[in-house]
Amino acid sequence: MDLKKKTVLFLNVCIAFACLCVGILAYKNADDAFSAVYIGKVSDDARHLNMLLDKQYPGNWQIKDGRLYKGDMLMEDLTDGIDGIAGDDAITIFRGNMRVSTTIKQEGSRAVGTQAGDKVVEAVIGRGETLAVETDVLGVPYFTCYLPIVSESGERIGMFFVGAPSAPVIEVQHRFVRNMILTILVLVMIMGVLATGIITKQMMRILEVQKTLAAIASGDLSGRDIELKGNDEISKLGQDTNRMKKAMKAIMENIASSAEQVAGGAKNISDSSMVLSQGAAQQASSVEELSASIAEISSQTKSNAENAERANSITVVTRTNAEAGNDDMMRMLQAMEAINVSSGDISKIIKVIDEIAFQTNILALNAAVEAARAGQHGKGFAVVAEEVRNLAARSAKAAKETTELIENSIAKVDNGQASAHQAAEKLKTIVANVSEVADLVESIAKASKEQSLAIEQINQGVLQVSQVVQANSATSEESASASEELSRQAELLSDEVRKFKI
Repeated sequence: MDLKKKTVLFLNVCIAFACLCVGILAYKNADDAFSAVYIGKVSDDARHLNMLLDKQYPGNWQIKDGRLYKGDMLMEDLTDGIDGIAGDDAITIFRGNMRVSTTIKQEGSRAVGTQAGDKVVEAVIGRGETLAVETDVLGVPYFTCYLPIVSESGERIGMFFVGAPSAPVIEVQHRFVRNMILTILVLVMIMGVLATGIITKQMMRILEVQKTLAAIASGDLSGRDIELKGNDEISKLGQDTNRMKKAMKAIMENIASSAEQVAGGAKNISDSSMVLSQGAAQQASSVEELSASIAEISSQTKSNAENAERANSITVVTRTNAEAGNDDMMRMLQAMEAINVSSGDISKIIKVIDEIAFQTNILALNAAVEAARAGQHGKGFAVVAEEVRNLAARSAKAAKETTELIENSIAKVDNGQASAHQAAEKLKTIVANVSEVADLVESIAKASKEQSLAIEQINQGVLQVSQVVQANSATSEESASASEELSRQAELLSDEVRKFKI
């Protein structure tokens, strides 16, 4: 099933469903409206007939000897009276819940002695309501209205019923439903035809766009543009398709331009090949000059190697002596460092001695003062004297430590002097060796100068070779790039041109 048939079917189903929903709602509303109208009519008839009954039979409602009266008129088995006022409606008079007079017949006779339903009795007699409903009366559907019958004392002693059969109304409803169904069917058919026509027209426009797209997909860009009037989505789709076709034509023109670029790339490859040929000749000449320079450098290199060997032997000895001198110097530095540490300790001890001396002087002064004050009571003097003795002991100990540290410092200084002397002797040897190394270095320098000239020539030759090689390399890269681009463009050109028809 194509898109057109699917769309038409879907739209017709939607229309039918919508009409069905409208019909159901209309039927429900009509049913409610009919019921409300007829119940209202029956209610009006009940009030009117009740007034007519009051006018024809004046007096109050009452029960005498178990029978229902209105004024002096016995209302039970009152057939001619109620038949005369009933008209098309049905009338029933109830004593309590029992029918005592009625126009309704059951099996050919009036349905007196039968009872009303409990719900009706409860609403009308029990609560005093006027009840207007659609209900069954003795198995027959009626639109009914029940009015309470009230005695002079206000007691509800019966009911006054007016009803109309609902069968005629139901028949009217059925005719209405039939007419409505026919109307809906006609509307569905009309709307279906209209929808089919509209959809067919739109599908023809879409089909035109589809044909153009199919031609483009097959590579045919020579067809005419799509002509769709309007500003809807289908028209915009046609316009976009036209723009796409024009863009693809422009792409094909670019491909033609790429063909020209391919031709230019081929020419560039030819020119690059010529440059490579000339560079190869220059490279051969530079290589010959480089070979001669290398032969001259070879003899100079041999002499330099011999001198370098002697210099290396002397350098080994010099290095050994230098390492020994370095060790001696390190020991001397360690000795000096120890001297520095000892000197710091001496400074601390001396500071302690100074503090002790200062405190001793103060204590001595205090002792003198205490002695002067005490007289015969010299207890305080005894305490001060004890402290003075303690300070004196500390001073003696500090002096002893100072003496030991000073002696150690002197010994370490002697060691440092001896190490320094040994280092000086070894340094003299190093100086002599360095002098000999200087002579050898001078000889090496002369040879190196000659080598420098030769190396300069080599450098020039190498530079020329390098330049030629670089030129050849760049040209080769250009050739490779041009060749690759040429191949790619040619392949793309071939593929694209085979696909499209302009």
